Amino acid sequence: MRFAVVSMYERGRLLSDKEIEAKGALIGELMTYECPREPGGQMRPMASLHTPTGQLLKPIIAPRLVAVGHSAFTLRGLEELNTERGYVYVLQEWLVTDVRDAQKG
Repeated sequence: MRFAVVSMYERGRLLSDKEIEAKGALIGELMTYECPREPGGQMRPMASLHTPTGQLLKPIIAPRLVAVGHSAFTLRGLEELNTERGYVYVLQEWLVTDVRDAQKG
């Protein structure tokens, strides 16, 4: 399904309400699926936001529905970052709204 999504964290840092409001929502197909980190590895649940031209956001691992409101919901999961010290996992939350609500602003 098509949704408007705003990521609420950047590199593990929670954005302020003002920063979140200032970000434009990315509009695409919200999908959940399972895939391994490496070939033959253990399957893990993922969520991502796509358009026909590619991925709009880094996928989140083990997404969980943590809040439901009148016109939005929040998904929480882990984002994988590749750093000079190797892979690390940081918290990520997506504020997900209907496309029509995002286009009103």
